[in-house]
Amino acid sequence: MERTLPWKPEDPTYSSLDGPPSFKPAKKYSDLSGLPASYTDPHTKIRYANTDEFSRIRMLPSDIVTGYLALRRANTPVP
Repeated sequence: MERTLPWKPEDPTYSSLDGPPSFKPAKKYSDLSGLPASYTDPHTKIRYANTDEFSRIRMLPSDIVTGYLALRRANTPVP
């Protein structure tokens, strides 16, 4: 089967190519809704997109906040 392939094993493939790092900053999304987030709560460090999400964040218990941060891999201790 390998003999019939039109390319050689040492030819570059999509998975073997390395690209340079991006110069654009990473996009930030709301931890609650997944919408693009423009804001971060300074107390909990959770990202949010609008005032409704902010009010919901302030009502969350600390274990839920820690869970959201763990999903994002943000190891920030919450008091």
